[in-house]
Amino acid sequence: MGEFGSKNSIKSFLIVFSIFIILITSTQVQAQNSIESGWEIVNSDVENDIVNVISTEGEIVWAFGRNGLIMNSNDKGLTWSINNQITNENLTSSDYLNGNLVVVGDNGKVIQLTEDNGWKDISIPGILTNLKGVAVTSEDSIFVIANNSRLWNYDGISWDEKIFDISNEFNSISFIDSNNGLNGIIVGDGGLILTTIDGGVNWELVESPEEIMDSNINSVDLFSSSKAYAITDSGEIIISRSLETSIGFDWDLVNENRITNNEINFVNIKVINPLKVIITGTNYVATSKDGGNTFEEHNLSLISNGMANFVNDLTFIDGYCGVAVGNNGLILLTAQNEYGCTEGLDQSVGFEIEEFNNFGTFIDKYAPWMLDGLMATMKIVGFGILFGFLIGITLAMCKTAPTSLKNMIESHLERVIFFSWLVIPFSVLISRHYENLMFTPITIIIALALTKFIEIYTKNNINNELNDREGLFGFIIPSDNRLFLTRSLGLSLIIGIPEFVGFELKGGLIMIINSINSFRSLDINGIEYIFSPVGDPIGFSYLLFGIGILIPGILLFTSNGKYSDIEISYYKDNKIKIKPWELRPLNSIATLYTDMFRNTPLVVQFLFLHFGIEIGMRIQQASAGVFDGIPYLADMFSDRIYLSAICALAMNSGAYQCETLRGAIAAIPSGQMEAGRSIGLTYIQTMRLIILPQSIRICIPPLGNEMVNLVLNSSLAMVIGYTELTRQGKLINAITFQITWTWGMVMISYFVVTWALALVLRRIENKTRIPGLGII
Repeated sequence: MGEFGSKNSIKSFLIVFSIFIILITSTQVQAQNSIESGWEIVNSDVENDIVNVISTEGEIVWAFGRNGLIMNSNDKGLTWSINNQITNENLTSSDYLNGNLVVVGDNGKVIQLTEDNGWKDISIPGILTNLKGVAVTSEDSIFVIANNSRLWNYDGISWDEKIFDISNEFNSISFIDSNNGLNGIIVGDGGLILTTIDGGVNWELVESPEEIMDSNINSVDLFSSSKAYAITDSGEIIISRSLETSIGFDWDLVNENRITNNEINFVNIKVINPLKVIITGTNYVATSKDGGNTFEEHNLSLISNGMANFVNDLTFIDGYCGVAVGNNGLILLTAQNEYGCTEGLDQSVGFEIEEFNNFGTFIDKYAPWMLDGLMATMKIVGFGILFGFLIGITLAMCKTAPTSLKNMIESHLERVIFFSWLVIPFSVLISRHYENLMFTPITIIIALALTKFIEIYTKNNINNELNDREGLFGFIIPSDNRLFLTRSLGLSLIIGIPEFVGFELKGGLIMIINSINSFRSLDINGIEYIFSPVGDPIGFSYLLFGIGILIPGILLFTSNGKYSDIEISYYKDNKIKIKPWELRPLNSIATLYTDMFRNTPLVVQFLFLHFGIEIGMRIQQASAGVFDGIPYLADMFSDRIYLSAICALAMNSGAYQCETLRGAIAAIPSGQMEAGRSIGLTYIQTMRLIILPQSIRICIPPLGNEMVNLVLNSSLAMVIGYTELTRQGKLINAITFQITWTWGMVMISYFVVTWALALVLRRIENKTRIPGLGII
């Protein structure tokens, strides 16, 4: 029968695991998109690639492309007409100034618009080089750049080539429309920047910023005599301001956190105003309204992704209305909204309720959302179970620890003095020196570990006759001095360590007095003092520490060495017997912890830990830089909400698991503890080797119940903003209003996790069952 049940459990586990794998490998789809593109497609009636577009006067826009394509629009790009073909060369760049429109293309082709809207051929004689850029600097001055670092100037009559001893390719040229065309800039490969301040007569090579010296600068826009922008092929944006020198001589990197998409080749930058910058690249358009520091990407989903680098150029007519052109005759026009043109930025279409004709469509769309929530839930549940179990074991051992105050003084006075007078003051001193309270517990743990190591070394290598109850490092306080040192220890606990060389450690009485004085400043009265932990959490912490230190301090200071009970007589020879020396410090600390977490709601603990004491943020700050380079841990310790959720679940579950484990420990016959101590094992060793292995096997069913409960309680993590399963369900329901489908999926997801956990625990229980114990 047991074998049959075991096989069924394995089959059930395999079914659950298969369902889980199917959920993980489900097809990923995009979430609901309530954003529309800020661009509209305009019919161009052409199939040629349109390479360049420029706005001239009023609402007039010109576009140029492959095979001599020339188009123009008189209504801001809404409708287009195709001009008569005057050349077969590809037209690649244009510039306009005061009625003078010039276009350049392959094989040295240069054409100029005449007053009667005809075209005049002013091509460079005998040149078959492809021209890459043009700048009209005045009525009778034109500059063009070409392959092989070549620059020509046209003075209205003839062309003159400027010779440079430079091997870098020229990519873009720009002149200021004002200032008589004196200021100009050329950029190119290898971080090349050339600047002129005399209308192109002389050009000076300028040093580019160190970050882009090896990058190719693809585009430059000389916006005014005080500001110019340029962009590299990889997305670095640089800016020149005319502060102490003329424009174009000093350049600074704008966006240190540049766009890191390696698939984008940035080809163009347009400056609309001193702060508004637009960049284009491979399947990419983005706008910055803060001078290039941050960019908002345009939604270009209305275009087929099959057209590589489909946006070749764009122009803006009035800062808001613009036209973009691309391959295969593509023309985009900025869409209209209630305020006018959209600037090409994405437009929200408001809240829309989706309609689903069948359940399959709903699942296809929102299963990935549910899967994301399930994965997030399992992340906090896994660590919550692990840390909760460790906390529970630790608290259970503290609650069952037999060490009393009497035992500590009689048998371990040396250790108590060493810990109270050396370890704690030294740890606090280190923390104050580094101004970080995290160093106090860390230093204490290190000191205790080092002390234990020295003890073991002393026992094994110096004096094998010592046992765990004989002093510290082989040193035993003489009996004549024990009472004096006991009272001195008590006095130090009451009043603390006086200030010495700038260091002071307060005692219990001083901490209580300071706490009371601190509470008085809260301006509360009577029963309102129960809320003092909220108004002054630091003062309340001092109060708790003070009471915990003052009580044993008074007992030690008033000790006569007999550690007897205190009897208080009252009515007709009746007496009350108080046993203060049987106080167990570890038990008291563990009881305080469990009472606090078991008697307050978990949802309040989530809110208090995350928003109150900000435990996630403090862990994040303490671990800053520690896990850099470790992928999963670096992400884990950078998410403060995730850390807070784990802490809340683990701390709460640890309190309940403590009581479960304590009950199991109590079920083990006391003779086993006595047997372990009789063969020389310490309390910790006896618990670890004898008691806990048996007690954990006994309490697997109630522990499993608590772990399942922890999974279900993880839904409360949504109150601090963690995107777990229930929060994802609320989001889906808010979008679709499909209440039954949504919460049905959430229930099944929780069931899959908890059932799988229950099967695993059942399997562990069967494998670890103690023979002859209990009824199967």
